[in-house]
Amino acid sequence: WPVEAAKGNIPMGFDRARHRLFIGCEPGKLAVLDASSGKQVAAVDIAAEPDGVYYDAKRRCIYASCGAGSLDVVRQVDADHYEFAGRVATAKGAATSLFVPELEELFVAVPQREGQGAELRAYKVNPK
Repeated sequence: WPVEAAKGNIPMGFDRARHRLFIGCEPGKLAVLDASSGKQVAAVDIAAEPDGVYYDAKRRCIYASCGAGSLDVVRQVDADHYEFAGRVATAKGAATSLFVPELEELFVAVPQREGQGAELRAYKVNPK
């Protein structure tokens, strides 16, 4: 399926209940496709270099870890409508991540770089 919102798609997440595919794209877009038809239903601006995209069914939120140095949150209003909900600063290059719904935590790997040591950060998701 063509992704109209942007190019360079890498990470994907999925909402099984609503059949929505979330695709992180460059230069900083989250494309939402109907997984039944392949039609793009929404696109939301996010930070550049998305590498992890996760759907939190309990909160109806999408989390995108971005190498530009942030963890972006997009709220699902309904199957076809999405809004940017917030940005948490991480570290430049920290894009590799894992969301563990059972722990209600998102883990982000921070790479070693000049002036920055390698570390694994844990972010607790909002309990709403």
